[in-house]
Amino acid sequence: MKEKQETAAFWKTFGLAALLWAALAAGSELLFPSSAVAPAGAAGLLRSCLVLPVAEELVFRGAALRLLRPLGRNAAILGQAVLFAALHGSLRAKAYALGMGLLFGWAADRSGSLLPGILLHIVLIPVLVMAMQKARLILN
Repeated sequence: MKEKQETAAFWKTFGLAALLWAALAAGSELLFPSSAVAPAGAAGLLRSCLVLPVAEELVFRGAALRLLRPLGRNAAILGQAVLFAALHGSLRAKAYALGMGLLFGWAADRSGSLLPGILLHIVLIPVLVMAMQKARLILN
């Protein structure tokens, strides 16, 4: 019974995080149209779409979130999100990363697992790459 409740809570958290991510991604693209260049080749795509998302989730929602936990749950979520945002390039990327860091941190804290953030992060990058390519085609 407990396992079913944990599974249901995990998927509920994943679903809520996915909806929040979609709203943030759409709003961010409307407010700040992207001009970044997509990664080059299959190796760049693999790096951007699989390796980096897993590594970032392990570092920020895994290690940083747990190391900051003595400050309190909310402070830990905010702290890891600020660190996550600080390592992203432009102001636009930092703002978007801060929102994603808060969302993924909340999902990790609520579910007790890195899996929601890893899955959303892996889905997020290809969607953003496609959106950037489409925006470049429209603008050119």
